[in-house]
Amino acid sequence: TVNITAKGMKYHPSTITVPAGDQLVVEITNKDPNQVHDLQFANGAHSPRLAPGDHATVKVGVITGPTEGWCT
Repeated sequence: TVNITAKGMKYHPSTITVPAGDQLVVEITNKDPNQVHDLQFANGAHSPRLAPGDHATVKVGVITGPTEGWCT
């Protein structure tokens, strides 16, 4: 499980390392005071759109290699 914050049109931390074969769960919090954010992964896992101060859990799945996440 990794904690990520969204603020200033960036994720913090911007890169995480997960051993191949491990399950990834992301706890994301929107710390931007005025902007809605979400988090989408290449495998389709995603958070809802988060208003300032909102929090969500994203079960990304088993990590088998490099992947990316982005705000839609």
